[in-house]
Amino acid sequence: MRGAAVVRSDRPPSPGALVRVFARPVVVRTAALLAVSVAGSSVAAADGSSDAAIGLGLLLLALPVAVAVVWAGVDGVRTGRRARPATPVVRVWIVTAIATGVVQAVQVPVAAALSGGEPTVAVLVDALFGLAPFVAVTVGVPALVTLAVARTVSIPRDEDRSPR
Repeated sequence: MRGAAVVRSDRPPSPGALVRVFARPVVVRTAALLAVSVAGSSVAAADGSSDAAIGLGLLLLALPVAVAVVWAGVDGVRTGRRARPATPVVRVWIVTAIATGVVQAVQVPVAAALSGGEPTVAVLVDALFGLAPFVAVTVGVPALVTLAVARTVSIPRDEDRSPR
């Protein structure tokens, strides 16, 4: 049926559908980016050097960004090849970037407490207003650019463009 009209509902999706479609991908991506960051921070903490490890700091910044870029590239190719709209995936990556920034900011006072320091509200506030936006932009912008480029250069498969 090539000329059949698509029937759309005017009702919003149920909360369960929203969780399945939106929240699960955000949580999985955020958890993966946090795991990479925590693993890198653990390696840096085990170093025990008192020197300023600028190279190590840049590497720790680049690791979650690299994971986000690769994952967003896969998402872009997947949506491009299946000829699906990019809007849901873009939303997932925007919320993932924001959630990653907030989680990384909350990680700062937790790490301070674990290392014997005293976590204060001031440390948390500084991290939420300084680190969180920085991480969100540092992860989100490269991921969104990669998503757009990967979606643009991917070639849709013919069998996926047939009406259902």
